[in-house]
Amino acid sequence: MKIIPYYKSHPDPLNEECCIHLKEDPTPLALEPGLPVWLESYDPSLILGELRTGGRITLNSLWLEERYWHAYREHFPYFDRIVLVPHDPANRSLPYESKLETILRLAEQYRIRPEQIIVDVCVLPYFRCPDLDLYALRARAIREMGLKTVAGIDNLVFRERKPYPLLAELLTGLDDSLTYGLISSKYAHFARETLMTSR
Repeated sequence: MKIIPYYKSHPDPLNEECCIHLKEDPTPLALEPGLPVWLESYDPSLILGELRTGGRITLNSLWLEERYWHAYREHFPYFDRIVLVPHDPANRSLPYESKLETILRLAEQYRIRPEQIIVDVCVLPYFRCPDLDLYALRARAIREMGLKTVAGIDNLVFRERKPYPLLAELLTGLDDSLTYGLISSKYAHFARETLMTSR
């Protein structure tokens, strides 16, 4: 698993592959040529503005909401990678596997290439889903399809008073089955140290 630090604002300096939440700021990011960066925003125009700079941009992330698919439809070929999140706010009760099938069909319909796809295994807070083995099973099944996988690792510890033991358990449990671990920058050093120690 490769750790991708997540930032709620632009880190300075920007010198490693990371994920940045874009806010309404007209100033473009100062991206080094060839440095991959993951971008997310509730406003597609902010990401599309960065895409026009020609950088190696991963779109994080694309849910099962038609308005986002519509906004990016002509631009999918220009993203380096695209994170698909099998989540539909309008149909929360549907099982993950059903939503995964739907989003992969959409990706095919919109001609997103398999090598562009990263699938989110949708880690929930521990109090909602304490069965951590579930995520390893999901990730392995997706990897068997020949696709890359990612998880928002620190989603697990939302509202937990002692996050580090749970984070360590999830990191070590998913190390072999996840391609990427997306984690808040404050936990990134801990995540890397945990994985180095466990290997």
